Amino acid sequence: MELPVLKALADDTRYAIYRELSTSTSALAAQDLADRLGVHPNTIRLHLEKLRDVGLVDVEAVHRGTVGRPQHLYFLADGAPGLGFDPPAHALLAGLLGALSERVGASPEEAVAVLRYALVSDPGALEIGQAQYSMLCQEDGGIIDDLIVYRLEGGRF
Repeated sequence: MELPVLKALADDTRYAIYRELSTSTSALAAQDLADRLGVHPNTIRLHLEKLRDVGLVDVEAVHRGTVGRPQHLYFLADGAPGLGFDPPAHALLAGLLGALSERVGASPEEAVAVLRYALVSDPGALEIGQAQYSMLCQEDGGIIDDLIVYRLEGGRF
């Protein structure tokens, strides 16, 4: 990492802002960050500008269709290091897969077959209400993420 980036993240407040943006699944307004961190929004905005200056954060102006200034939503810049705080993508993926399987009318057996393909464990062995630790893998065997699989009912995990 470049020295300006390290200096920017050396400040406790900027580091906390960066951590919040890293773990968020959506862009956040300065007020959202202020509420989460217990810091005044104007202070948050100053720190966000410093993070933008070093290329860690980007901003998008959202016009709400009303009079006044647009809302600014902040998110990690392309190529910004995740520092291990990446959002739980597996939770989003699991929800999307579950919704898709229900929508297309997948049977419990078909849902288990999809999970067997994507995970290193056998979710079909789980009883309703049980859970197991597993890993979500790429086709070449590389690990995408680790997760806990819960069997809710039938083919719902």
